[in-house]
Amino acid sequence: MKLSLSPENRYSLKEDFGITPRHNIFISPQHTHDFVEFVYVYHGSCVHTVDGREYPARKGDLLFINYNSTHSVRSETGVSYVDIYLKPAFIDESLRGAETAFALLSLPDFSAFESIVCDHNCLIHFDSDERQRIENLIFWATEEMKKQDEGSSLMLSSFMNLFLTVVFRKMALPMNNIRKLDEALLSYVREHCGDRLTLSSIAKQCGYCSEYFSRLFKRYTGITFSAYLTRCRLERSMSLLKDTDKSVDGIIESSGFTDRTRYFQLFAEFTGTTPLKFRKKSK
Repeated sequence: MKLSLSPENRYSLKEDFGITPRHNIFISPQHTHDFVEFVYVYHGSCVHTVDGREYPARKGDLLFINYNSTHSVRSETGVSYVDIYLKPAFIDESLRGAETAFALLSLPDFSAFESIVCDHNCLIHFDSDERQRIENLIFWATEEMKKQDEGSSLMLSSFMNLFLTVVFRKMALPMNNIRKLDEALLSYVREHCGDRLTLSSIAKQCGYCSEYFSRLFKRYTGITFSAYLTRCRLERSMSLLKDTDKSVDGIIESSGFTDRTRYFQLFAEFTGTTPLKFRKKSK
């Protein structure tokens, strides 16, 4: 396994996969890399800094670092850890050129995690029993890399599938938190659908990136955020048509629509009639 370092402190991985144990490290200068990195701490403690955010890590902790992140390590007493390097193409050649580890979630083997893996949950911890299993798994893969016997490629590929499954399980958001989040979000969107809501603004408000929030929302509502917001706005306009004498143009604006023609199209698809006919029938 070969790593090359550019003058700009950017590491490049020659292969698609690698494992490197590191012992008694006090400092690793700031750098970036064109691969995904998993850092598992065997002994000691340290502080990882990833994209300006600090992650204190101790024995049993594993840090997930995505493509192109800025990363450094410091330790006052020395820390021993193992670096596991990965490009998604090692798991599936169709992901050649992918620039995010989460491209792996598009594969059938990991599709169950697509909606529940939390992008921000990148520092995970293994307790004593889990630690023994994950360390045995890493040791086995490290020894297999040294041997390079017949079938080693298949063995290492199998290791990485198992390893990623364990990591994604740990990165998954607890189900009870998802349900609470879902209930609060749906209520908020219904109440504020007339405002200029966007996927990114709601995701930011909840503390998630847009991509993860979008997956999470669809997982627990069955439709996209955009479709749900449109439905809420249409239902609000129907309520205003029925219960008020506001003009149609006023209702369009109050319901959060900005395109009059598009509103009429959506209303017809949703109700099978026009706003004026709907109002007349409701009255």
